[in-house]
Amino acid sequence: MKQKIDSLQAIRAIAFLAILFSHSNISIFFPGGSWGVTVFLLLSGFLMYYSYGSSDRIKEKGLYYSLKFGIKKIKKLYLLHLVMMIFALPFLIYKSFENLVKIPIITILNISLLQAWIPNSEVFFSLNAVSWYLSVCLFLYTVFPFILSIINKYKRVNTARFVIIIVFLLQVILNVGIHSLLWKSCFLNDDFVMWVTYISPVFRLGDFVIGCNLGYLYCKRKETNTDNRLYSIFEALALLMIIVQWIVYVFKVTIPETNNPETAVGNIYIYI
Repeated sequence: MKQKIDSLQAIRAIAFLAILFSHSNISIFFPGGSWGVTVFLLLSGFLMYYSYGSSDRIKEKGLYYSLKFGIKKIKKLYLLHLVMMIFALPFLIYKSFENLVKIPIITILNISLLQAWIPNSEVFFSLNAVSWYLSVCLFLYTVFPFILSIINKYKRVNTARFVIIIVFLLQVILNVGIHSLLWKSCFLNDDFVMWVTYISPVFRLGDFVIGCNLGYLYCKRKETNTDNRLYSIFEALALLMIIVQWIVYVFKVTIPETNNPETAVGNIYIYI
């Protein structure tokens, strides 16, 4: 059985509080939500590799068994999701009474946890709004056996470092590119941009893959070195980066409003 990594509990607690306070309508805490979600997805990938990377616990191969594995990983939260969805259903009926066709479609998407694949906030935030995250996790856990098989074929440790850098750069390029298009084009709306750079399971796969590769690097280093001082340095640097980003946000980096370039409003939200 793998040894528990106690320091991760503190990271989880900070990420949880960041998400909680981001919903408090206090502007200084707004970026904490997207940061906290990213942390949880990175930790998810890290712990998945840490738990399964050096074992043969995943023996079956193929799409069916991968889907079965994904469902098994989220089943503890699925019942709670259904309960909260049922409580929210009357509000959806009241809100969408004039368009009754939409109600069964949204309900089916939520039951099947496919709502995060639809680029519309009325769908991915429908009913039990936070369940978009569960929808993403089902996809990530389903593809994990494939990710694991690829990582375990690495011939050099540097391959994991290369993958982390490339995936991160792709996320940054996508974020900057899609936000630039939003500011310059009337063909994109806020819903679509948020979906592409924050909700989409494909985009979130990047966070998960980075986490899996970090787990791989951690396990490889533990095999040859038990000195934990290097990890403490990384944690300190990560904390410093978070503080710097928060300071930048507090000082409000403004951007041109989409429909009125002559005014400057809001803050830049880049979801990575």
